[in-house]
Amino acid sequence: MEFTNMSSTHTLRALTSTGGLPMWMLLLHLYIRYDVAEDIRVVGRVGNSIFLHPKMHLHAKISDVRWKYVNTNMLIARNGTLVNLTDRCEIFLNGSLKFNEGLKKDSGNYTVQQYSENGDFLSEQHIELSILEPVSKPKVRTSCTFHGRVVLTCSVDKGDSVVMNWTEQPYAWTGSNQTLSSGPVLFLDSYTPGNLTCVAMNEISEECFSPVVPTCRGRTSAVAAFGLFAFAMTTLAVAILNLKMRCQKKKKDVEENNYIEMRGNLCNKCPQEETTIHLDQDTSHYVNSQQRISHSTFPSQFIK
Repeated sequence: MEFTNMSSTHTLRALTSTGGLPMWMLLLHLYIRYDVAEDIRVVGRVGNSIFLHPKMHLHAKISDVRWKYVNTNMLIARNGTLVNLTDRCEIFLNGSLKFNEGLKKDSGNYTVQQYSENGDFLSEQHIELSILEPVSKPKVRTSCTFHGRVVLTCSVDKGDSVVMNWTEQPYAWTGSNQTLSSGPVLFLDSYTPGNLTCVAMNEISEECFSPVVPTCRGRTSAVAAFGLFAFAMTTLAVAILNLKMRCQKKKKDVEENNYIEMRGNLCNKCPQEETTIHLDQDTSHYVNSQQRISHSTFPSQFIK
């Protein structure tokens, strides 16, 4: 009997309504449908060996297991023999597929089909494979806000699908630690817990780091800082202007003093005119003819 012909819902309803399908056969049919619909997820580490184990069909003789890489529709194995990836994979008698060294490019969706000795289709499984790089040691960068709050930012250099959180006290593997923040950034107010730890993890690895938390002092607001900056610039401009005016005035005074000094030097170099009377110079007082006539009219007794 081939159960593949009864895979449709319409066929199942028709057989059950007419009483042509026994109960055990109905349960077997549901079991097969469950196997077909079941999905498996496997997570591995880069460079490690990875096994993909199909769920074997009980009470059935399986003679053929076929593996296919869905992303590229590549057939990997058939009838217990590798068709592709012969240098990197192995297939076992139970149908398991092994990657000798997992690579990131191997991540993707795989299907494995099982067939009986008569070639009847038994089941199909979908397996999602994720090969991840482990996380590296976290690093923490600290900074302060204007209001004095401490900002802690956690980061990692390596790792795939990394999840970060902050916990109080040294990280305990027992899970008794208290989570303060689910994310890489943590803001602290005036109250700072005793010990803080940044935890970075993914599905294959986990690392942690406990930084030294600094103390931040409150700063002025941005508006106040801008006001102080504007006041300082105005004061500086006024000081520069006053200094420039003083320099110009001093320069003018120096030019005037130089002018006066140069003029004085020129005057000292010019000879002074002196009035000199020579002995042979004629100093007589001359009288005209009228004065002579008036002089002759005087009485003779006055003339000697």
